[in-house]
Amino acid sequence: MGKRYMRGIAVSAVAMLLIVSAVAAWWLRGDQDEPQVDANGSRAGLSVSGDTAKQLSSSSPTPVAITLPPREASTFSDAWAVAELAAKQDARKDDWHTEVLSDLAMKRLSLLEVAILNSDKSRTIDLLVHDEFACPPLRPDNLVEVYRDANFVVRRLPSNAPPRDLHTGAEGLRVTLEPLRAALGTSPERNAKFKLFRVKKDPKHFTTWVQYEASSQGQLFAAQQRAVWTCRWTYPSDVPPRLLRIDLESYEEAESRLPGGTLFADCTESALGDDPSYRQQVVPGINHWLARVPREFMSQFGHNGIAVGDVNDDGLDDIYVCDSGGLPNRLYV
Repeated sequence: MGKRYMRGIAVSAVAMLLIVSAVAAWWLRGDQDEPQVDANGSRAGLSVSGDTAKQLSSSSPTPVAITLPPREASTFSDAWAVAELAAKQDARKDDWHTEVLSDLAMKRLSLLEVAILNSDKSRTIDLLVHDEFACPPLRPDNLVEVYRDANFVVRRLPSNAPPRDLHTGAEGLRVTLEPLRAALGTSPERNAKFKLFRVKKDPKHFTTWVQYEASSQGQLFAAQQRAVWTCRWTYPSDVPPRLLRIDLESYEEAESRLPGGTLFADCTESALGDDPSYRQQVVPGINHWLARVPREFMSQFGHNGIAVGDVNDDGLDDIYVCDSGGLPNRLYV
């Protein structure tokens, strides 16, 4: 999640700063100028015998042995601080209790993603739900059609919809998942995903708010489902958290009957293919130009984009293309 990602960056930055500081301190301690010793050996920290002092006071080039104090032992406080910060990337060691619960809930929801797309032959749901589990229909039968045209239709759960009868237990969850699965069709290109965006702790349970999104795409049919679920969980003890209840905050679905199941098609070639600049500048691609334009001018990021408008007031859209650095921008009218 974004919060953990930002905390990880902050921890890494502080850890790197401490490492650099520790290395610099060690280097300065070990690389100090050689101490100056007078004829009496009075420099603090030096052990110089009387005979050696006499030799130092003479002009004799005879080598003199001077005993320097042992290097002060490096302390490990900086290293411990770095290790402590690194360990805090694990939410369990940083008192982020809600983030620990979030991680546990997402692991359980990942199992539910598989159960939504399949018929739960492995009986995964038995391990996910508590004996007291209850939930309303997760694809309600009172959806209202909010848009329809020749290509697709959109249905939505009314905000003032009356409460529906609850399904209970593991078998009840299987029953309410079946309409979701059926609405996605039989296309092999199906997926389901949860995104957790809020966690709340209560004395006897914790609650998560998750966004559910599923889609399928076939040759003649495409479908998408979006919903917000409120999931109530048992606290983990010797076993992972289990679902106590699911409530449906919102639900929307869309179906398309377009060939290939897509709403948009790439028309770049048909719109710009006859323009020489398109052939000469756009078609070769970024790798082609990276090898030819000096790096101080060429950049893959930060300079690209398009703007659409009617610059000559003829009622047709015109396109202004901002190309990579080092290449001219183009206005297609």
